[in-house]
Amino acid sequence: MKFVIYVFTVILLIIVLGNYSLNFHFENSKANAQMQVQTLSSGDIQNKYYDSINTNSSKNESEKVDTDNCCTPVKGLQGITDIKVNSPSALSYTTKYYVYNLRKMYVQKSIFANNNYNPSEEVFGQIVDNKPWIASNSLFDDKPLRTDGTSEETRFINNPAVLAAVQENYGTYNPNSTNLDSISSDPDVQYIPRKIQYDSNKNEITVEYHIPNYPKEYVVKSISLKGINARDFGYKYAFIDVSKSTLGMRFLESDNISNQIIEFKDFIHLGGACGVEGGCNNGSPKQPMLEFEPYFKSSNAEGEIYIKFWRNKPFSPLKAPDITEKIVLKK
Repeated sequence: MKFVIYVFTVILLIIVLGNYSLNFHFENSKANAQMQVQTLSSGDIQNKYYDSINTNSSKNESEKVDTDNCCTPVKGLQGITDIKVNSPSALSYTTKYYVYNLRKMYVQKSIFANNNYNPSEEVFGQIVDNKPWIASNSLFDDKPLRTDGTSEETRFINNPAVLAAVQENYGTYNPNSTNLDSISSDPDVQYIPRKIQYDSNKNEITVEYHIPNYPKEYVVKSISLKGINARDFGYKYAFIDVSKSTLGMRFLESDNISNQIIEFKDFIHLGGACGVEGGCNNGSPKQPMLEFEPYFKSSNAEGEIYIKFWRNKPFSPLKAPDITEKIVLKK
């Protein structure tokens, strides 16, 4: 009996001491945890929180600089803004550095002015120093084409607000005509815009061209769209909304910009189109999906092309565009 009482007492003592030990460790751990929380609350947690904000802020600022590289018209424009039409410049035997600075100057004077802007390498990166450029008035030349005087690509370089420009693609003429030089020097023949405007309420650019009165021996067969400015500013994808366009267009290809979203491929490089030994800096490539024969549907000899632009390719042309352009062709 005494032995049983002894064993029971030992077991009870062990249980009591064990509970005390567990409570001691639990309270100790709890106190340590509270001390850690208090220490972090007073310093480390706050510092880590602000470090996180600063890190994210720096990251967002970096991304902001990258994505705002001259993609949108400057803020503060109200209503309709008239944009100056800049004349072409002479670029033959200049350097890429010179062309880049020229481009930056005209962008800074445009509705897309942005201190972070740099010319896109995929558009301008293949320009070669000290080479000729095809001249603006070389329309009727047999190869080699003229390279003196103003350069045809500056119709676009110097007028960055024209996201998609019009250029003559193909025509027929009498090579024995005596007035070809005077015709090719006409700004309308070179498809230099007569007027450029921006409507901030619609986020829409309007570009007006006058189709010249060609002599009877010259017949324009087709024109095309040049998206060098659109591609440079990141508006790579475009679609002609025929429901809002009043100009008649007979496209050369069954698959074209009026029935599907296209991606502009325009760039400038050293090519052989001029027929000059060693090549010339010129625009490329040929894009048949952008070529069409224009005709007027009405007797007033005026028509419009309504173009939607996106930075990222949308699933459908019905998606709201990032910006639009209305091209007006008139006699």
